[in-house]
Amino acid sequence: MLSTLRKYIEALGGELQLVVRFPNDQVITLVGVFESEEGDKNSSAPLVLAIE
Repeated sequence: MLSTLRKYIEALGGELQLVVRFPNDQVITLVGVFESEEGDKNSSAPLVLAIE
């Protein structure tokens, strides 16, 4: 699960981000698209988009 990977990376002092690359070279970075701390799969942290 992504939430497990996120916790592991955060324990190492990092931050998990998903980067989406489209064929037209558009790049979108997704931050905060992971399960909440309570484990509720229907609720997620705020989504942050960085479009390059």
